[in-house]
Amino acid sequence: MRRWRWVTSRCMENHAAPTPFRRSAPTLKTAHAHAVWLAVIASILGCRSVPVQLQANSVSLVQWIHTVPAAPESDTLPRAVASSVALFVREAAVLTAVSRDDGHVLWRRDDLTGLGIAAFGDSVIAVLSGGASVGLRQSTGKTLWSRPVPGGRASVPPVMSGATGVFPTRDGVVWAAEGLTGKVRRLATVRQLTDTSAAGVWSLTSSGDTVTAFLQLASAVGETGDFVVARIHVPSATVLSRHRVTRLHDEWPANRRMVVQDSVAVLPLSGCALGVNMQNGRRIWLQCINISQVALRDGELLAVTGYGELFRLDPASGHLIERVPLNVTAPFELEPCRQGIVFVNGGVALVQNAAVARTIPLGRSTQSDDYVGLVRSDSTLFAYGRQSNMALRCN
Repeated sequence: MRRWRWVTSRCMENHAAPTPFRRSAPTLKTAHAHAVWLAVIASILGCRSVPVQLQANSVSLVQWIHTVPAAPESDTLPRAVASSVALFVREAAVLTAVSRDDGHVLWRRDDLTGLGIAAFGDSVIAVLSGGASVGLRQSTGKTLWSRPVPGGRASVPPVMSGATGVFPTRDGVVWAAEGLTGKVRRLATVRQLTDTSAAGVWSLTSSGDTVTAFLQLASAVGETGDFVVARIHVPSATVLSRHRVTRLHDEWPANRRMVVQDSVAVLPLSGCALGVNMQNGRRIWLQCINISQVALRDGELLAVTGYGELFRLDPASGHLIERVPLNVTAPFELEPCRQGIVFVNGGVALVQNAAVARTIPLGRSTQSDDYVGLVRSDSTLFAYGRQSNMALRCN
């Protein structure tokens, strides 16, 4: 078994690790677990910008850790995108660009509205939102264009379809933005997507030139209607298909990531994942295991749960392939890399398979500074939080 060596700064000394936020979950009966932890990447969050590395056989995974200026307090979690130029972190009131090379702040803007951000190559970063969409130069933050967009701001993050950013507005309309030119066009109205005028978008995902939207119909008593899965061809603004999906009692949609594997869309529900046949809208499977986030890797569905476990599932059938006990609480974001599966739950961790299970606990320097998300650009994976950011190699 490999031996992992920690190289840390003295600012980690004499700091106790905080208790992670706990989420309740039902008891799970699952398959035999044989996966393992081989490494945990320490978060040096409360310190100054001291280079910290986690090494395995002299191969460094952590490129840099860098603190960032404090942003105004907000109940909204930060969002981020990345390019070959920078990591862009969007707080509720501030957009911050930090250098991809070493993590220092390039610029900040506090005069923009809307949370949704998208990176167009290595030149434009855009805030895509109802009300107004704005394109900025990535290297300087200078405004390049601004376009009015009717419909109100929505909480669903945009997705990229080739060189086009796709985003919804609060009224359920889906829009497309060409970041390099500033051209914004309507892709589909809510009536085209659902055959009604009362529905809202909960999640988007992109594959090539097609975007899949997960919507819910409104009803007389609020958001309790059936679901809809619709596919949009972005270049031609054509609705390719739309199917109504029966909603069962006590099923509530969520703004988490939706994924599509072949003809199956995995829809995010509160604590659950629902597999739907996109050709006819039929429900295929439902897994309610307190899921906090999902991702695809080599045709398999990965899911982390608030119970502190990782599940490998067959996206076509929902069949459980493997259950991996992580021995942590509340992991809520993950990203597959060749080295393993990186996830955050305040700290940052790498999970790999091995014959013998071993767990190394997370290390954090302060109670209040937690990593909340992951975003990838090529072979670099960024973990971002309110007080610091981290860059890792993700081949």
